[in-house]
Order: sequence, then C-alpha cells, then structure tokens
Amino acid sequence: MLEEQHRQAQAAEVAAREQWTACQQRQQRAHDAVRGLGQDYHPFDLQTGEALDEHAVAQRLAGHFDQLDQIAVEAGLSARATQKLAKARRVLKAMTATVKFYWALLETWMSSWNLSPPIAQWLRADLIPGLYLARVAEKAEDASERHRLRELSEKILARARSPTGVWGTLSPEQRLDLERKAQACADLFQRSSSCVEGRNGHLALKHHTLHQFTTRKLQALTVLHNYVMRRADGTTAAERFYGAAPRDCFAWLLDRLAVPARPRAGRRHA
Repeated sequence: MLEEQHRQAQAAEVAAREQWTACQQRQQRAHDAVRGLGQDYHPFDLQTGEALDEHAVAQRLAGHFDQLDQIAVEAGLSARATQKLAKARRVLKAMTATVKFYWALLETWMSSWNLSPPIAQWLRADLIPGLYLARVAEKAEDASERHRLRELSEKILARARSPTGVWGTLSPEQRLDLERKAQACADLFQRSSSCVEGRNGHLALKHHTLHQFTTRKLQALTVLHNYVMRRADGTTAAERFYGAAPRDCFAWLLDRLAVPARPRAGRRHA
C-alpha cells in the first residue's frame, strides 16, 4: 500500500515538474514575442540596417502576434486574456500605417530636394540607416545591444562615407547639407509612445494637481508644447516635424488678438 502511494507521489512529482518546465518555456516564448514586437517596429532592420517597407514590418509583427496567440491556446488562458490579445492585435494596422507614412513622407522630402538617383539611393541604403541605428543605439536598454547597434551603425556609416563612393564626389558643403537632411530623415520616425511622451510627461509634471482640463485649455497647452517650448538646440517640436521654423507664436497672436479696452475709470466720491 505504501509502495503504491510512493509510486503515485513520484509520478505526480514528475508530472508537476514537466508542467512547471513547460510553463517556464511558454513564459520565455511570450517574453521573446513581446520583445520582438519592439525590436521589429522599425523602418530599418536592426540586424542588418536594411530598409523595411510597411509590408515587411507588418509580416514580422503579425508573426509575433501569432506566436502569442499560440501560447495562449497552449496555456489554456481565459477568454478575457485572449480578448486582450485580440485588442492588442488591432493596433497592428496603425503601426503598419505609421511605417507607410514614414516612407511616403521621406519620398516627398527627397523629391523636393531634387536629388540625383544615385544620391537618393545612397541616402536610403547607407547614410539614413546608419544615422537611424545610431539613434536607436542611444535608447537601447541593454548595454550589449547598445554596443552591437553602435558597431553596426559605424560600419554602415563608414561605408556611406567611403571616398570611393558617392561621398567622394561631393563637396564639403554638399556633404554637410546631405548629412543634415539624412539626420532629419532618421529622426522622423517616432514610435507610438515616443510622439506623446514629451507632452504627457510635461502635463503630468506641471499640472498633476489639476483635474478635468477643458478642451480649450488642452488645445492651448498643445500649441505651447509644439510651437513655444524649445530643446537645448533651440528648436521647437513643430520645427523638427516640418523641417522649417514656424512663425513666432507670440507675434502670430498679436496679429489676431483684439487689444483689450481700457478699464473704466473709477468713480470719485465727494
């Protein structure tokens, strides 16, 4: 009797250990899939620097969502958990549209610059990816990943600035101008949270004691954030987005606001 109970206990222990191991593996796979969503949400491949259009990015992101769905089925998660996954997947269209918008705006900029085909291709294939990876490296959390991205960026930029390529045919003034334009193109892509963190963070820091802002006040704060507040380099958010300095906000307001009437004179008392 005791021997049978012992064998059953051993079998239950083995089954529990196997289940625990399977849970750990699923957890790691889920962690990798979630991390993959962040790593692949870029217009350039972080492993090679290759340009990625919206279709390539969408395919990669969808693969990670598929992996999460499969893990949810294997783990037997509740209907509420699967609904949350389905809700998260709906963001995929917006993420894909952001990448599409990035490349469309990039093409619009390059067309307005009247670049020759070799220079335009050189910017897309080498200079912009190299500068973009350098920016991503600064934001990477893991030290080894920062080091890897910096090395890849330096390798691509060295190829872009090779004297035997397009770089060698340009004058110093042209190099400086194209470097500035390529940096603007690299800085153009801002992922979902990045484009709102600045304003939301400012509101949370400066106005956390206030509640229920009116729509009018929020619109005014948005204008101040985009057209008045400046970084250390002296640029506003609107200037960085449009690539040109807007009119002075205060001067714009003076042209449109009516001058208030003089206050009524106080009555004299006898």
